[in-house]
Amino acid sequence: MQDYVDALKLRLLPENDYVDLARLILRIHKDELRQVFSETPTFQRREFVTISFLEKHSSFIRGNGFFSKDKPFVEAFKSACLAFGYVLSPRGDRQSIYFGFWPKSLFCAYLSQEIAYCFTFRFNDDKQSLNLKFGLNPETPENSVHRQAILSNTYRFHEEGAGIPIRNPGAVHVGVLKIDIPFAPMSFEGDQIITEVSSLFSTYVEPFVRSVSISVEDVLERQPCHRYYQAERQAI
Repeated sequence: MQDYVDALKLRLLPENDYVDLARLILRIHKDELRQVFSETPTFQRREFVTISFLEKHSSFIRGNGFFSKDKPFVEAFKSACLAFGYVLSPRGDRQSIYFGFWPKSLFCAYLSQEIAYCFTFRFNDDKQSLNLKFGLNPETPENSVHRQAILSNTYRFHEEGAGIPIRNPGAVHVGVLKIDIPFAPMSFEGDQIITEVSSLFSTYVEPFVRSVSISVEDVLERQPCHRYYQAERQAI
């Protein structure tokens, strides 16, 4: 029954005056409400219902839930990725923090198990920005050659200046480059999300991905195993 009620609210409330009022309150008091949403303090029943209503009927999503499958952003990012010819990284049912993808040209040039790298989004609530990172996935027997090739050329990616060098890269998931993209979810209404995300891809994502991809392709083509893998892929 609760699912049915929630479905009705999703269908009917976006046109309701209460939602307009909620959005007005969010615009005026967004910093205070962001703190309330993040800390999840104890409320009386009436206060809790009010806060829940404001949170559910706004574009504000805490960083750790930004890419939840039941939130509006993940579908907009999927749509933009497909429109720009990217391949989506597999996502678990509970994945809500990261959103990954590959450029199709590089993904198709190699056997899928060789793919050692990924482009990954994460929303930063404190800075109201999207962090887009180019980094390396954990090492496997299949991707080790390509992973080590990119890893040994990290200096090159830093020098070419496509993004900001990641100074504390980690050891398993290794960060190489990043860019920070201004993105304030509360600054636009739900029906603007797809347009906003598409514009974001045109302005920030595509130039970054294209520049990094050229460097990745050059690094991998220099590997002795490259032609063998290419021939093996064509045979398959």
